[in-house]
Amino acid sequence: MDYLQDEINRSNSFAEEMQNKFDNRYAFKHFHQRQSEFILSVLDGMNIECLLEIGCGIGDFLSVATSKFKSVYGIDPSPKSIEIAKFLAPNADTRTGTGENLPYDSDFADVIVMKGVVHHLKDPTDVFKEACRCLKTGGALLILEGNKSSFYRNLILWVADLLGIHHELSLFEHRSPATMIEMLEEAGMSYERTFYISGLFTPLSHANLGGRRTWFICDLIENLLQKIAPKLFNYHVILTAVKI
Repeated sequence: MDYLQDEINRSNSFAEEMQNKFDNRYAFKHFHQRQSEFILSVLDGMNIECLLEIGCGIGDFLSVATSKFKSVYGIDPSPKSIEIAKFLAPNADTRTGTGENLPYDSDFADVIVMKGVVHHLKDPTDVFKEACRCLKTGGALLILEGNKSSFYRNLILWVADLLGIHHELSLFEHRSPATMIEMLEEAGMSYERTFYISGLFTPLSHANLGGRRTWFICDLIENLLQKIAPKLFNYHVILTAVKI
């Protein structure tokens, strides 16, 4: 898997930069915290004892999940990312490995989370099949990705391209929600729901603009949009599927 080694090299070099952003850039950290809150809101009400995150990166979501769930596991192909994850999420069981060959037993987890991972995979279906194997019957797979089908997101990225702003770290493009649903069903999962996440101010967070007060106001507006028109400035999407 030559592509995988390229991804590992990229992740290793990016891990310390991402940790530095978490430590020193409020907008960047706030953006990822908001994503974690959305994931937790979708998981709310589920009977979850064991959670596994595939592609856990430096452990930002794991650090939140360990306060919510009894057993939390994380896996990532980047040794440097896992080194940082062990520091940020010391109560999680984290290890180096790939989603294509998960080192866990079948029927292992109640829920598996993939946050910003699918566009780093050459063939997501292979990882979805492994996730399905490791899930208990009735267990859920939750995927958070940038929405390739979003007009607003495509407009923002078009402007970024026009200005010469590099915005993609992966070798692969994002897949549309429809394409990911097809892959999930091919992997033996049963697609369940799609959640659209309003992201009017997402470009500001990527540019690291605004402090605590600014983002308090942005959150008020964003939360209102999320309630009344989540598709209007939709930027990210969450897909859920279950093992039947």
